[in-house]
Amino acid sequence: MIQEIHTRSNLTRLRKTLCMIIFFIGCQVMLAACGGSTIVVPTLGDRPDGGATISELPPTRESGGKPLTALARVNSSDHGFGTALQNERPQISDLEIDTETILGSIKLRSGRWRDPNGRDGSRSADEVVDFLRSYLTQFRLEHPNSQEDSVQFVNFGTQKTIRLFGATDEERLLVVSAIKEINTALPYSKRILLGDDAEELSIISDPPAIFLDELQVNFTNGKDDWPSNILDRHSEDYILGIGSSVTSKEGEEDTTIRIVGGYVFIDRVALTDSSVKLRKQIITHEILHAYGLGTHADPEKYTGQSIMTPTTRGFERVPSLYLSIDGEGLLAETLVAPGTALVDITQANLGNWSSTAFHLLGYVDLNDNLLVEFGAGYRNGLAKPWVYGPRPNGSLRNNQNFDEVEMATWNGGVLGFTPTGNTVSGLAEIEVNFSRQSGSANFTDLKRWNAGTHPGGNRLANSGMTWGDGNLSYTVGLNIDEGIDRFQSVFAEDDDDGIVTGSFFGSDHEVAAGILEHPDLSAAFGANLQPTEP
Repeated sequence: MIQEIHTRSNLTRLRKTLCMIIFFIGCQVMLAACGGSTIVVPTLGDRPDGGATISELPPTRESGGKPLTALARVNSSDHGFGTALQNERPQISDLEIDTETILGSIKLRSGRWRDPNGRDGSRSADEVVDFLRSYLTQFRLEHPNSQEDSVQFVNFGTQKTIRLFGATDEERLLVVSAIKEINTALPYSKRILLGDDAEELSIISDPPAIFLDELQVNFTNGKDDWPSNILDRHSEDYILGIGSSVTSKEGEEDTTIRIVGGYVFIDRVALTDSSVKLRKQIITHEILHAYGLGTHADPEKYTGQSIMTPTTRGFERVPSLYLSIDGEGLLAETLVAPGTALVDITQANLGNWSSTAFHLLGYVDLNDNLLVEFGAGYRNGLAKPWVYGPRPNGSLRNNQNFDEVEMATWNGGVLGFTPTGNTVSGLAEIEVNFSRQSGSANFTDLKRWNAGTHPGGNRLANSGMTWGDGNLSYTVGLNIDEGIDRFQSVFAEDDDDGIVTGSFFGSDHEVAAGILEHPDLSAAFGANLQPTEP
């Protein structure tokens, strides 16, 4: 929850003098998450959900949740998808291995790289451990009578689905953006899905009316529908939102806590005067509490660097989650064994943590020395694909080159990583049917190589072991977003698992490129427009 840290008299004085108001963000201490492990306090008994067990929860249901992929950013001349669009991606000259491929004008580079100024969001193991330990520092201040060794990492359990209740269109967009940012720090199997809207408001009772493996995000006009036992402990006037999780132990002899659900309540009236960015940061903060971060980062060290501090002061200065210490900390939490006490955390608990990623980068040299680039970096069990290049001069439907053409095809390549870091490459084909406003994305001849190795030697597809069955196929639909033609998976029944998100690049849509995210492959692709016949 978010609460004013000043007293009522101080608040009145601050309002009269128009001084900056600082808010305190206090979640319920027994919080947890989904998908791996994170910080939780299992010994405090003041949670509103009453510590429900699996047997007390309503039965599970098919969530119908869809994965949310790849952040998109657009400016006047360039656009792209992913988390490595500017300072976060290597330049071509930064990667030492250069290979001409069998894919026409597409070239490939690979190598290890870290931005020398740390602008790619990477942090060393020392920095990550210090950040995680700062949660313990703040816990001691907020709960001086509690046992600090009770703060431990939990089992995230099964992938969770968010359901919205009462959200406006703007609030929905903020939640979607928050989920996308959170997902950039999580392996595919641990990412949050977005499901259909909730049919009714969460009733925080015993047992809680939250379906298994769901996180419900509720927007309300005021706090009349909020859990009263939370409001009883805090001054209602200054609360903006709350976030908490439902947890369960695996068994009588198992002290490991597993996350089985959660909820968020946001008072939109209390956020009326907040900027769009601050509202998004607050929503992200509360979702992360529902997802599992049970205490707060030390504000003395991380104000302006983290949105998990107990004050919103500095929130608007914190960069996107994938460029902040929050993203690194969230990824690290998925690597720590459940049950590990936070007081005992060391670099060893993070495994072979590295601040330097191994990168694959493909690029197409267009006219006038313009480049379309696509690639991925792999670090600490997480691959981050991206694509970036010049935006077209106009829309796809107004491109005169396609006036008499029903179908168009782009052929190229795909580059990426398995969850264990094996490099993968293969062929990519994007087909578009203009009359149907749909098409397909097909990836074939997929091969894999050892982690940290350049794929293919001198030729992209003449070596390596077959990845999976060597092929992936998706049905895609065309849409326009932020003035840009895009194509995205429609989740057809016979499609493979995963999601494709792409767009067109070059003045005349000469390149189709995007991101492929599959449970066992995170990749980017680029493809050249093939000659067409009327």
